[in-house]
Amino acid sequence: MIRFLQTGLIMLGLLITGCSQGPHADQAKPVTEESKTESESISQSKPSPEFPDNQTTENAPAKPALWDTPAECALLTAHQIENPIQKTSMLNQIALAQIHAGDEKQGRETLQQVIKEAQGIENRSFRETAFERIALTWVELKDVPRAVAQVQQSEQEGRQIFGLRKIAVKLARMGKIRQSLEVIQLIDDETNRTLSLNKIVFELTKDGKVKQALEIAQQEFEAEHNQFALCLVARALAEMGEDKQAVALIQQVEDSIQTISDPIEKEKVGLGIIWVLIETGDFRRCLELVKQIGDTRNREKAIGEITSGLAKSGDLQQALIITQKITDSATRNEALLNIIRVLAVSGKSEQALAVVQQIEDQKKKTDALNTIALKVAETGDGARAWEILQKIENPEMRPFPLALSVESLAEAGAIEQAQELMEKIKSPSIKKLAMKSIAEALAEQGKGTQALALYQQMLPTSPHIKKVTLKKIASALFKQWQTDQAQNVLQQAIAIFRETKDVSALQSEIMLLAIEPATEVKTIDLTELTDLNVGTMKKSFTHAEKKLANQILEMIQEFRQESQ
Repeated sequence: MIRFLQTGLIMLGLLITGCSQGPHADQAKPVTEESKTESESISQSKPSPEFPDNQTTENAPAKPALWDTPAECALLTAHQIENPIQKTSMLNQIALAQIHAGDEKQGRETLQQVIKEAQGIENRSFRETAFERIALTWVELKDVPRAVAQVQQSEQEGRQIFGLRKIAVKLARMGKIRQSLEVIQLIDDETNRTLSLNKIVFELTKDGKVKQALEIAQQEFEAEHNQFALCLVARALAEMGEDKQAVALIQQVEDSIQTISDPIEKEKVGLGIIWVLIETGDFRRCLELVKQIGDTRNREKAIGEITSGLAKSGDLQQALIITQKITDSATRNEALLNIIRVLAVSGKSEQALAVVQQIEDQKKKTDALNTIALKVAETGDGARAWEILQKIENPEMRPFPLALSVESLAEAGAIEQAQELMEKIKSPSIKKLAMKSIAEALAEQGKGTQALALYQQMLPTSPHIKKVTLKKIASALFKQWQTDQAQNVLQQAIAIFRETKDVSALQSEIMLLAIEPATEVKTIDLTELTDLNVGTMKKSFTHAEKKLANQILEMIQEFRQESQ
């Protein structure tokens, strides 16, 4: 689902998460720790029967290797993957699931297999991403030296810094502050070291560890850089609704801003103060401070953020008046679009439509109408969403937003309205995308029979869309598969998997069977390329689960032999 998120100051993202890549690449640093004998895979501890080619017939299907536990089943599946990138990813998830289940010994053994496979990835970028994931798994195993050594193998200095920062943030969020700071000190460049500390301060505050965040902000930064770190603590507090603490802290920063000698740093702190005051609703003070921002672009972007805050607080008239003071048309149009997003999210679609007329850029106007239609569709009002989309002047730009509105209606449970709106789509390819959204929503709601019936209507369509749709339907069903109805529908899904011979989808379903979902689904931070939401490896399967797993493994084995 494509969502329009309210734009924050671009500088916030850059200052917290930015990483100077640079054109220079260091020679890879060797890992010097003693190599340990790699343990045999669990799946290799049992004899794996051989299957003659003539055995893969309908009357005598191939039988998978023997296994007893969910971990063995998952490992057996992973080792049959030929693509080293996919194999590495699945094995790393298995290792994490084993660790989360308290089986660190087996998790360590599986991780050794991950390392071996990752070394065979030819593409350098994918290989280094795999090593970063491995490093974070070492952190879960409390083996920080190995985690550090893993990222220091990178041939690029920027990737090393990025990897060290991720290790440090993970350690800090685990409560290992001292170790986190030790890792930060391995970053030679002061700018990137400061950026990494900023990231830790912000994340710790969001995790409720305000005392630790303040200690780092006050003690670990170079001179003059700690004031911006305090702004980040205050910003996080304000976002959490702790306005009183945020205001008290930002007042301290404002009182000391004149002591900052570097004009660039001083302006950065000034912007940081404005961010916090927007969150706490002190717009009068924001408008006073924004006049002190020397850089025109930064100043006008800050004004745009202030107008979004005003609109959110209900003062639309003042927001629109201030927006007109922005001289750069692109920045002004973006500010108006942000106001529209705020109004649409608040359910004020008519006010949002009135603001659309002030946008000069045709593409942004289309984006604005799409945003409003999506939010209206989420309420289940498909007819009104359709009316709004008719306001898009270029007819060729209407079908895709229309498909998104169908998706919003389906997710809101308004299936009939979604289907009615879908019928208005003239483009066959986009209509199939809309149908795909409805089928997936039905599956998520446990209506597997209806989902599969709709899927059948999509045929013929592109193999890619078929596979993606069926995988999502089947995945939703697997999550609910204990019910009698879902088990019956699953057999239909498996029959279609047999038709499409989608081995990768079947392998993914083994993982869904073997691993309990994470009890706490964490917000995905796109700067943290890690398996955030891996759950816990099951200790055993029920009889029905084992029967289903065997059925899937037999199909995988059969498809593999047919392709040989």
